[in-house]
Amino acid sequence: MMSTSPSGRSPWGFEGEGHSAWNKQVELAGLTADTAASSTDSENKKKEITRKHWKTPGSNCSNKECKVKLSLIQRAHHCRRCGGTFCENCLQYKRRLNPLANPDPDGKRYKVCQQCFEEGGDSEGVIINLTGQFLELRSQCQQVQSAAKRSIGDTSWRQRFDLEAECRRLISGFKAAVGNSELKRSLHEVKTIILVPDWQKSPYWKLEVTADTCQICKTKFTLIRKKHHCRLCSKSLCASCSSKDLLVFIPDEERSKDTDPKLAIIKINGCPTVEPEVSLCLRICKSCQDKMVDRQLNKVEKDLMEQSQDVFTDLVRLHTATQKIKESVSRQLTEYQTIVESLEDNTTHKDKDSKSNIKTLAKSQEDVADYLSQLVVKIQQLKKLKPESNAQAILFKNCLKSNCDFYMENHYQYRDQTRKLSESAPPDVLEIIQRTVDKNDSLPFTL
Repeated sequence: MMSTSPSGRSPWGFEGEGHSAWNKQVELAGLTADTAASSTDSENKKKEITRKHWKTPGSNCSNKECKVKLSLIQRAHHCRRCGGTFCENCLQYKRRLNPLANPDPDGKRYKVCQQCFEEGGDSEGVIINLTGQFLELRSQCQQVQSAAKRSIGDTSWRQRFDLEAECRRLISGFKAAVGNSELKRSLHEVKTIILVPDWQKSPYWKLEVTADTCQICKTKFTLIRKKHHCRLCSKSLCASCSSKDLLVFIPDEERSKDTDPKLAIIKINGCPTVEPEVSLCLRICKSCQDKMVDRQLNKVEKDLMEQSQDVFTDLVRLHTATQKIKESVSRQLTEYQTIVESLEDNTTHKDKDSKSNIKTLAKSQEDVADYLSQLVVKIQQLKKLKPESNAQAILFKNCLKSNCDFYMENHYQYRDQTRKLSESAPPDVLEIIQRTVDKNDSLPFTL
């Protein structure tokens, strides 16, 4: 019991009646809090999804592709949407559902089966468990990072191998030792039987020369199985793991010039069809051979692209020139036809206008003939182009056909108008036209 002072006050300064009032307020507040909590719980229970549609658990998972046996260890779980029983692995999906188990973007997230997950077109609130995929991807990333660290930490010379630098070494060494002389090349081949020249040794030669087994097949070198070296990377190899397919040569057509030698893998596109007189076949390993093949094919493709670009540029240039000539032909031929028709109407009148028309006609006839001849020259230049691809061949064919058709059509019209003029014009008019044309033929024509 709480003690009170003789004055009727509590030790804390509250009077007895006030203290009892305070207790009543506390009790009333607690009752109100309990009532609010209970009402909240009842509201939350109302929002929970119903279980009336849940099906009785079967002996197997309802997923037709799974059918795993359900037991105390592999417990049955209910899909909140359809009420079916599934194993834990088949309920890795979630959707937002309302208390009636219908899809609702504002509802709570519940476990559902795959069929209910894929049901309907509304994807809002759809959740799938991707933890397994995430862990697998993270593990792969960690393996890649560790491998990269190991490669950075590896200071082996093979990690520092520079193919282009070794190619330059062979090219400069061959040029200094052999040049473009066939006699020097023959003497050099005799010397290499006894001793490998220094220009064929890479900076890593000494690191590989002490090897007693083949670096590829791991076969031990003996008196029968001799040791050979790749002239690019200097690996110690047996004869079966290497081949003399690396050709260093000077093209026969460039022997008289001070040109640098070239490297090529034999029997690959980009290699000379006939072995040049000044050339050497060097031994190479399979790894370096593959790299050299890629390098050689890329160079061939690049050269073809440059040639193809040159052909296309010439085609565009000629097409532009022919278009200008065709416009001039159309304009001059129309003017020529108009003057011929006017002369046909005025054959009986001889005045200043008719003489002026005759001179204009002669000049127009000459211009049409010149433009047609220029078009013939451009067509001949088009025929000399050599397309490098199917697309260029189609474009070239269409352009040539268009120009030829234009020439044939307009040349026929020109000849037809000339024939009409010779039939309708009197002899003295034709003589004036001929003298005018002959006079202008001595002047240079400019386009």
